[in-house]
Amino acid sequence: MDLYRHYSDFLNTIPDGALVVNNKGVVELANVATTEMFGYVPGALNGVRLSMLIPEESKANHEHHVAQFFNQPKRRPMGQGIRFFGLRKNGTSFPVEITISPLRLDEQTFAVAIMRDNSDRQRSELSMQQLIETERNRAFTCELTGLANRRALLDTLEVSVANCKREQTPFALAYMDLDNFKVVNDSTGHQTGDALLKALAQHLSRFIRIQDLFARLGGDEFALILNATRPAQAPEILHRIHTAAIAWCENSAYPISLSIGWVHCSQLPEGKARDYLHAADMAMYLAKTNGKEQICRYHPELELNID
Repeated sequence: MDLYRHYSDFLNTIPDGALVVNNKGVVELANVATTEMFGYVPGALNGVRLSMLIPEESKANHEHHVAQFFNQPKRRPMGQGIRFFGLRKNGTSFPVEITISPLRLDEQTFAVAIMRDNSDRQRSELSMQQLIETERNRAFTCELTGLANRRALLDTLEVSVANCKREQTPFALAYMDLDNFKVVNDSTGHQTGDALLKALAQHLSRFIRIQDLFARLGGDEFALILNATRPAQAPEILHRIHTAAIAWCENSAYPISLSIGWVHCSQLPEGKARDYLHAADMAMYLAKTNGKEQICRYHPELELNID
């Protein structure tokens, strides 16, 4: 049987790489597109083991696929075929998509592999994934401070509420507002105010635990989800953050401070995300009316004071 005579001219008309491999994993014939794809001269791959074209870390898995194919030969079309990495002569690897079909000749079964270099496609997919991730991050990030934004806060808060109800994982929510920030904006302009917000956000981020979410709601308002936090833990955590904020404010050139209101999940067992945000906001308002620069906890009686 002269495979070269029967198939060489035909395979060389195929724009994709094409290989004919025997059941021992030896290349009987490789078209010109294949040799160019892998960096060899025409004819150089005939008679070599197919494993020579596979990166070392993938050879065991590759041998398994070859054995599996010859045990049950059937066509695997492009798009439903195998994606793997090929190894060029210069030692670089590249993504390849392969279609395998059985070929029966002289009572022997061969594998015909049609291969396509997927480097451009992979780069395109990676660029698209990066673009999607960038847009996703932008959608959930405050552009000014780099913190999570209101949307991210509400989404995360919904998860915390669900975990609390389903798994009894406790959490607390704090609502923060800068005192006298309007004075800064009115006297120095929004550019100065924005710079101040950004600097304070960066400073306070150093005091936020890794499991918690610190977000800017808008303007001079921030929120903090304290995950896995019992009622007795929240005041200590918030006091540390508040102390850091006040020290920073006192070193600034402006008469600002920070008021914090907070609520624990145990206080609103049937509450939804927006209920918690409302409760923490009311507690923050109480801190404002009580003289600012303090921390207040939500209690149901606050609802009675709504006009």
